[in-house]
Amino acid sequence: MRRYAVEVGGRTHVVDVEELTAERFHVRIAGHQFELKLSRAEEVPSAPAAEVAQFPHGDPRRSAPAAVYSQPLVAPPPLTSAAGGADVRAPMPGTVIRVEVRPGDAVRAGQTLVRLEAMKMLNHVRTPRDGVVADVRVEAGATVGFGDVLVTFRPESP
Repeated sequence: MRRYAVEVGGRTHVVDVEELTAERFHVRIAGHQFELKLSRAEEVPSAPAAEVAQFPHGDPRRSAPAAVYSQPLVAPPPLTSAAGGADVRAPMPGTVIRVEVRPGDAVRAGQTLVRLEAMKMLNHVRTPRDGVVADVRVEAGATVGFGDVLVTFRPESP
């Protein structure tokens, strides 16, 4: 489970996220639990959001115990780097079961790059965009930590 601190409208909220599968998550906000299903994922420019959804049960800080907010928070590293080349990073600690690509391979957005076993579940780490693989930094059997670089892409041509 990962814990995040997010700021919405000047208020900090603590969000616990548990990945059940690559597409299903349990999300807890101030004792309220939601199950989310990821229907699509894509890279978007890092622009501020124009609208912010309101919490369905009011401000989570009012009902959450103070101890929840005093625990250390860990910000996750980005799963891909800035424009140009890109690093695809491990979304969780685990063991590499299979590497699906080699340097020089052309890949399409959504294609599986690496199969990663975490907590006895097989996860497909997919590419966020079309591109050409520059380097594969892992091999089958390797143990990786959260945020470790798995695959890098060649920089895009201008």
